[in-house]
Amino acid sequence: MDFNRLFRSNAARWIFAVLGLCIVALLSFSVGVSVGYRKAAFSYDWRRGYSRNFGELPLRMMLLPPEPSSMMSAHGTAGSIVQMTPSDLVIVDRDGIEKTITLSPSTMIRDNNGILRFPDLKVGDQVIIIG
Repeated sequence: MDFNRLFRSNAARWIFAVLGLCIVALLSFSVGVSVGYRKAAFSYDWRRGYSRNFGELPLRMMLLPPEPSSMMSAHGTAGSIVQMTPSDLVIVDRDGIEKTITLSPSTMIRDNNGILRFPDLKVGDQVIIIG
């Protein structure tokens, strides 16, 4: 059998092209799986470390979302919105103290479903401010 003639045929070129594309697809898939695994591991570790960083009980954190009254307020506050202006929120914390939170254009507002806009908030909403 003449291998030079075999490798120069159109059928062999197509076979090598398909094999090459399969290898590229497999490599890109494995990179995607690796990135997804690392993102999931980071998310899992962050959730496990939440109690150490913010003072919430680990079991409670795994079962239910945190209540604003159970959060530590070393770098933020938690409570209910009582007043809103275009750039400020006034909230009442668990001790009944009103606090004014000034929002900037770069302030991120999130809930369990993703990112919110400022108009999505309303008086009476429970919020946790970390900053």
